Amino acid sequence: MQTSLVMQHNNIIIHTRILQKHKHTNRISDITLKSNSLRISDSQFQTMAQNQPIFQIKPEEHFVQIPVSIERDSTTLINSNRKPNHWPTILLSTICVIIGQSIAKLLENFYYDKINRSEYNEHRQNDGVWTQALLQTVGFPLLLLPFIILTAKKHNQPSSDQFHYKSLAVIYICMGIVMSVQGRLSAMGKLEIPFGIFTLIYTTQLFFTPIFARFVNKIKFNRWVVISLVLAIVTGALTLSSSFGGEPDEAELNYARGSWAALLAALCFSLLLCNIQNVFDSYIFRRTESTTRNPSFSSVFEVIIFSSLVATLISMVGLLIAGEQHDLKTEMNGFPKGKGSYVMAMVGQAVSWQIYWVGTVGLVFSVSSVLSNVISVVTWPIVSVLVVIFFNYMDDELDVFKGVALITAVLSAAAYFFRLHKENRETSLQICIQSVKRKQSSATAFSLGADETKVKRLEPTPTSRHRFDQILLCRCQNSHLEPLSKLTRVSNLIAEEWGSIEHLVQIPVNIERDSTTLVNPNRKPNHWPTILLSTIFVIIGQCIAKLLENFYYEQINRSESNKHHQNDSVWTQALLQTVGFPLLLLPFIILTTKKHNNPPITSDQFHYKSLAVIYICIGILMSVQARLSAMGKLEISFILFTPISLTQLFFTPIFARFVNKIKLNRWVVISLVFAIGAGALTFTSPFGGVSYNREHKYARSVWAALFAAVCFSLLLCNIQNVFDSYIFKRTESTTRKPSFASVFEVIIFSSLVATLISTVGLLIAGEQHGLEREMNGFPKGKGAYVMVMVGQAVSWQLYWVGIVGLVFSVSSVLSNVISVVTWPILSLLVVVFFNFRNFTGEGDDEFDTFKGFAFIPAALSVAAYFFGLHKENRNSAY
Repeated sequence: MQTSLVMQHNNIIIHTRILQKHKHTNRISDITLKSNSLRISDSQFQTMAQNQPIFQIKPEEHFVQIPVSIERDSTTLINSNRKPNHWPTILLSTICVIIGQSIAKLLENFYYDKINRSEYNEHRQNDGVWTQALLQTVGFPLLLLPFIILTAKKHNQPSSDQFHYKSLAVIYICMGIVMSVQGRLSAMGKLEIPFGIFTLIYTTQLFFTPIFARFVNKIKFNRWVVISLVLAIVTGALTLSSSFGGEPDEAELNYARGSWAALLAALCFSLLLCNIQNVFDSYIFRRTESTTRNPSFSSVFEVIIFSSLVATLISMVGLLIAGEQHDLKTEMNGFPKGKGSYVMAMVGQAVSWQIYWVGTVGLVFSVSSVLSNVISVVTWPIVSVLVVIFFNYMDDELDVFKGVALITAVLSAAAYFFRLHKENRETSLQICIQSVKRKQSSATAFSLGADETKVKRLEPTPTSRHRFDQILLCRCQNSHLEPLSKLTRVSNLIAEEWGSIEHLVQIPVNIERDSTTLVNPNRKPNHWPTILLSTIFVIIGQCIAKLLENFYYEQINRSESNKHHQNDSVWTQALLQTVGFPLLLLPFIILTTKKHNNPPITSDQFHYKSLAVIYICIGILMSVQARLSAMGKLEISFILFTPISLTQLFFTPIFARFVNKIKLNRWVVISLVFAIGAGALTFTSPFGGVSYNREHKYARSVWAALFAAVCFSLLLCNIQNVFDSYIFKRTESTTRKPSFASVFEVIIFSSLVATLISTVGLLIAGEQHGLEREMNGFPKGKGAYVMVMVGQAVSWQLYWVGIVGLVFSVSSVLSNVISVVTWPILSLLVVVFFNFRNFTGEGDDEFDTFKGFAFIPAALSVAAYFFGLHKENRNSAY
């Protein structure tokens, strides 16, 4: 229910006179509030607003009419056809770069590690380089579907002359040539010189990119960009100690040719990024000059698809000429992990490279080629750490260089993002002024909301050739005096731009609002960027956490544990799932400090005591669920633990129906059925801590796994209940919507309780004595042990942000579905990075039919739920 204000007078007339003295004197704004029969002070106005009764009738439109005279100016400070620095797009692109490059490089190492290049002679040294170049671009058909979906929403396209089709065709051909040459030279350089030298030479791209960006794209650099570049260069140089699966032997070294190949590859990559930005600035962004719409992200797919098509054709021709097609079948038949693993490794590289290109070009689209190059380079330390963990290369450990490289990588990205934050803040008011000036023959409407001033086109009312009378329609959104202060600020800004203007402002202040709505206004709508980010966090967090957990159990060699040590480290694993919550304090503080002008809310509205009790209950559930899950995996075979854990998809809809009052439509039911099928097909997946027959305790462990599933389902539904019943109600008396900061709030306070419980359990069980012993005896060294534990803590926090974010954005059911459909991805990664025995205990684990088919219902499950959300959003828009 929203407040209504009914004034008994028809109008409150505000005479706004903006006086401008001589051009060397200051401007003065004087605003007086008058009424036809009554003069009202600000305090009286607020008192009248608060004492008005509430009416539940149909609301009317209320406007503030301000006739102003605005002189035409053809210059603009901001390119309005360029998309602003949209943070969700930037974050999504950054995540795509990190995920794509990391997985692609890991699978490339896996490929070279398994084909046993040590048996190649100097004539076969460069075998596979055209194949690797082809894999970087051949997956572009995967982008056709999102490209078609995004372009199908465009209407009233400009004429073909404005599109410069011929010029774009030539540019795409040139970019495709550069892409294929860069892929070929990069692959050749890594196979002919030591990987440390290749890394140092390839880092020179961070010198070439700023030079090209300065002269080709006319980019000016401030101190924060320079600091970011310097730190990124240091980051790239510090990864010189990284290992590579295809590193040449001494007999295969060719320093001259390999060094030139690496240098030219770096040059090509820098030139490619700057040419992509030039395409956006000079061609694609100009398509929208005659329209009111902003450039769409579909232009990113357009650039990748057409350029990759050319690069793929060139790489295929090179592959055929070099005769590498004959070696592919031989490699597949002799692949140690089986044909299925070989195919999945190649397909995985192709898919990962497309994810990488979407992120790289997306950063160019959103910001610049420089940021795109910086993010690409600062991902190298992450790859080097993952290589240490998942491969047993000679003398490769987590040394000081890799540790310092991670620090400089974070600082580099932080410096550039801080520059973007300052730039967005400084240009926010300029966008308002330039939008008014660019609408030369159209009236403008300023919507005075709680956060910003937006622009809306109306019919023009020209009065002369160079001057126009325009009407600023200011919609009063609440009964506070904040719109009046914003009106004053806008008037001052216009006065500074166009000189002396006299205005007559008429404000009918008759605001009545309806108490009933079809959609809960306090609930955030299904915001796709938030949903996608949360989904990505769930997938990344769960995969990395589970891989590191498998790595931990594999290295500590649990086969030597007796029955007394069977459950060692279960409290440690439970603690790792929640102990990383301090990492969320910084984003939580940043998001909460952005709230201004909030009306006072009493402690009764906040329900502090109730929330405190609920957070304690959620924390207890988190710790109990983690403890039971860790115990169940160690006491029964993983083939039995998986279907028992899958029962969470039966409990969650039941709890959601009775606790959260959620009605399940057919798309949700279909999604749940497919998710159950996807989870069931992963029963053949192995686990690094798998128990042996002498350790089996079926009764206790089956109940532990079942109760863990119940606790997880109950946990999700309780989190949704917190949002619906408490947090979303905080904003009932305001016009703002719930912030994503509430996600961090739930995780932080609940994890604090869970961490305390797990710490107490760890101390009681005496597991702290085993931690130092494990670290000293860890085969990969102490540094690797620490990074594995820290990596699990960080990954679990990513997972929880995604899980709670999906509950916040949609529901607990979708959160559970996304968590389960990640299992097939995890099972594939375990096959790639570990040499576990299969579920029968005879032979190695391979990518079998069950794991392959699990991907199909997983994809269908996500598609069904997202299609249901799409229909729901479309129906609620009317």
